[in-house]
Amino acid sequence: NQITSIFLKVRSPIDLMNMPRKINQSSYVMAAVPSYEISRFTKSLGIGRQLIVFLGIIFVILSSLMLWATLSSSLALRRYDLALLRVLGAPPHRLFNTVMIEAMLISGIGALIGIILGHLVAYYTIISVDSLRGFTMPNTVLKPNSMDIWFIALCLFSGLLASLIPSISAARTDIAKLLSRGSV
Repeated sequence: NQITSIFLKVRSPIDLMNMPRKINQSSYVMAAVPSYEISRFTKSLGIGRQLIVFLGIIFVILSSLMLWATLSSSLALRRYDLALLRVLGAPPHRLFNTVMIEAMLISGIGALIGIILGHLVAYYTIISVDSLRGFTMPNTVLKPNSMDIWFIALCLFSGLLASLIPSISAARTDIAKLLSRGSV
């Protein structure tokens, strides 16, 4: 049998700092203070964490631009239908609201799918990478957390911003000019 670890309790905070240094200098064993090691570990992850946050922001911006392009192209294809709705009595604000609701639905559903896939990828990564198994429990990444709510709010806000120009364009559609050209 081998002894792999020993937990020591010290009397004062000064001993907490001095004892590991003395043990590491004078013997073949290694002393570690858990709070210090965890702090050092999180500092080393700081750059990677900032990179992940930066990449996430870039992805949200790109997704907003893609949503804007999608809404603009779908509006161009449905412009004649929207003009017919105006002829049938739909006020401009109804067309504005229709495009806004469509954008909110697209961004909300996209956010939910992204969160579910993100949790599943994290779960399978923890299961498949041996060094991560002891670091965190796989079931904890499946549970929703407060970052998910912020992510959904960010996606809905970006969907709202991306839909402003197409919504205004739909509300300002010139009915007479569009209907005189036909469905082209």
